[in-house]
Amino acid sequence: MLTLSLLLGAAAGVNAFAGRELIEVNVTDGVHFCVDSCHYKGVLFSEKGHYCPIEEAVRVVDKDGSDSFYAPYQCAGEELPDGFTERQLHDGEKPLECATTTTEGCEVPAYLRGLKKKTIEWSEVVEELKKAKAQDAQSSPEKPSPALKEPVNCALEGSKAFQKCQKENKPTFSKCNEEGLKAVKACRQK
Repeated sequence: MLTLSLLLGAAAGVNAFAGRELIEVNVTDGVHFCVDSCHYKGVLFSEKGHYCPIEEAVRVVDKDGSDSFYAPYQCAGEELPDGFTERQLHDGEKPLECATTTTEGCEVPAYLRGLKKKTIEWSEVVEELKKAKAQDAQSSPEKPSPALKEPVNCALEGSKAFQKCQKENKPTFSKCNEEGLKAVKACRQK
C-alpha cells in the first residue's frame, strides 16, 4: 500500500536538493557554520550534506510516526535511513538555526569519514538555489487563462487531513495515514 509520503511526493512533484557530503559553509572570512540538520537564512542543511529551501524540508519520523531525533530534518527526496519515513512540517515547525562560529573545523559524521570533506561559500549556495529556481520557473507551464479552473493541490489536502488526525486524542500513525490517503483520493476524484 502506498504511504502518504509517496502520494504527497507524486502529487506535488519531485523536489530538488543540492550539495553532497557538505560539512561546512563559509559565511564570511573566518566565520562558518557546520552542516547538521539546521537552517540558515531560509535554507535547510541536512546532516547528509544536502541543502534546499526550507519550504522543501521534511521531518524524519519512525515507521510508527514518532519524531526521530537522529537527523530529524532533511530535504524532500533525500534517501531515508532504513526504518524511517518522512512527513511534512507542521505549521511553524522548522529545524534549529545553524550556529555560526569562528572556531576551526566541524565534526564529520561517521558515514562521511574517509571521504573528502566538502566546504563551500554561502554565496555559492545562494547562486545554486537561484539557478534552480530560475530553471524551475522556465520549465513550469504558463499561467492558466482566466477561463481555466485553477488546479487543486491534492497533496496539500492529504497533508491537512493527516495533520488534523494527528491533533486528535491518541491517534496512530496508521489511522492518520489512512485519513491522508482518503483525502488525496477524494481530491483526485473531483
